[in-house]
Amino acid sequence: MAPLLFSGGVMSDFERFRTMAVEDQVLLERLLAETDQDCFVDAVTRAAAELDLGVTPEEVRVALQAASRSWIARQAR
Repeated sequence: MAPLLFSGGVMSDFERFRTMAVEDQVLLERLLAETDQDCFVDAVTRAAAELDLGVTPEEVRVALQAASRSWIARQAR
């Protein structure tokens, strides 16, 4: 799949997948149904692969950690 361009440059496969997941209600619900973090990471990488996107488990874990830190920072305000 060719890289998509956006105002900030080229989107990574992970960014493309995240955008697609938010816009696809069925995919989003499928991912949100996973309550175990490892199962969620596996579900994301499998779903991305089905879309010919190369998303690694490490990318998913880093994004989860960043979201967690962001949530904690918002709660501390």
